[in-house]
Amino acid sequence: MTETAHNGHSAGGYEKKDVNVRFVLLVSAAVVVIVVLSLFWVDQWVTRLNEQAVYENMLQPANPVLVELQALESSNLAAYRVLDSTKGVYQIPIDSAMALVVEQYKTNQVAPVSPVGTRQRNPR
Repeated sequence: MTETAHNGHSAGGYEKKDVNVRFVLLVSAAVVVIVVLSLFWVDQWVTRLNEQAVYENMLQPANPVLVELQALESSNLAAYRVLDSTKGVYQIPIDSAMALVVEQYKTNQVAPVSPVGTRQRNPR
């Protein structure tokens, strides 16, 4: 029974047939080519996703509603307007308001200022 189990082997305990080097090299080369092509494909895929994200977040045309809202906000910040003529409440451009506040602090003529719409009263 031991003779049939060792049917293909010689009595020396090792194989006397050489390894097929050409087959090993071809398989190794195929694996290297597959890995290189996979890396190239992944690089192109990531680059395409990155460019798409940049376009969607930065280069995409602006939303017309957002542009209109920003224009309205800018005009509100840069406009003169009478809010309440009986109380003497006026809206002035934000730059002018900041300059007036700085001048008041420089000359120590500071009065507590309450934003429009709050219920605080000016004690002055």
